[in-house]
Amino acid sequence: MPADIKQKRLLMVGANTTNNEMVRTYLAQWECPHEAASGGEEALRLLRQASASGEPFDLALLDMTMHDLSGEQLGRDIKADAEIKDTRLVMLASLGQQGNAARLEEIGFAGYLVKPVKPSLLFDCLLNLLSERVSETRNGSLGGHATCSPRASCRRKPDGARRVSCWPRTTSLTRRWR
Repeated sequence: MPADIKQKRLLMVGANTTNNEMVRTYLAQWECPHEAASGGEEALRLLRQASASGEPFDLALLDMTMHDLSGEQLGRDIKADAEIKDTRLVMLASLGQQGNAARLEEIGFAGYLVKPVKPSLLFDCLLNLLSERVSETRNGSLGGHATCSPRASCRRKPDGARRVSCWPRTTSLTRRWR
């Protein structure tokens, strides 16, 4: 993992499912500083505490389904809170839960990955979303995005947009990725 990525703080939010445990294992292997929250209320508390301490989380990986809040609702709550609204959000959803990517982007999600998350897709997504943070201010959306697919890494759009997100390119979101 590049050095600038190792300096970013991540929050993994979701129940201790096998898929989420795998994501936490990948983050540990890549030496990404991260913490875990089992639900939305705990995530909000950790995000606010980190912000108040002057060491906010740079990115939160939110599971679509949690015991207390949906990932979507948690995303709305984060983006509505002035103290933590600049946290980048990536949704992790099971194959049957993809939902509407445009709706998630409208809420403020920078990325969307389908579980089980392949390490290479997660790595590319983190690399693109977090490496940009080195030169950015934490004040709002930058417009434009890149795509992730099972056959291609995240990359910039031809228009040179600075914001890079990881959205599935395929139109059939229920197709099992190999």
